[in-house]
Amino acid sequence: RLKPEISKNNIEVIILPTWPDEAPLIAKQCRDLGIKLPFIGTDGADTEVLTQVGGNAVEGMLLATHFDIEMETLSPLFEEFAELHKERFGEYPGAFGALAFDALVTASESVGYVINEKGDDWWKAASLADKRLALRNAMVKVETTGTSQTLSFSEEGYAKRGLVWRVVKDGNRVFADFLPYSDYTPEGINTDPLK
Repeated sequence: RLKPEISKNNIEVIILPTWPDEAPLIAKQCRDLGIKLPFIGTDGADTEVLTQVGGNAVEGMLLATHFDIEMETLSPLFEEFAELHKERFGEYPGAFGALAFDALVTASESVGYVINEKGDDWWKAASLADKRLALRNAMVKVETTGTSQTLSFSEEGYAKRGLVWRVVKDGNRVFADFLPYSDYTPEGINTDPLK
């Protein structure tokens, strides 16, 4: 069904916002059908499965993702984490590992912000509900610096993080570019994903 739609609608690229095991299979099916359009994958496709299963079908594919070890924005804390990850698991963390690390650092920095603002005694005496609310409010005020990139949040609580572009080259996912949040989101634009 896709092939006739390509010329009818002047489709220039195929975007694959998929889970890791789906993107390479879709790419192979497209190539088997003679579809030569470029692919853009999202963070879900940014795993070794993409190149292991997709082979030549995913060569040149762009990935809009969260992390690459070649990024210049990595904090010393994140670099230490990445090296320990590689030492233990034989590879640097992927996009989801970077997001998990960033979440833990953001939570830790937010706890520190709340304790500095309200004091140790408040933290020890506060209910879980009060701590959750204080942390949620702190997250929109804190700009994390120990993460894979500088990270902040909108008043609604949505992450303001840069976009990492990777490309599949010679069977490897390699760093292509990094766009800070401000470069792709003009001032005053609401990026609330639910609107």
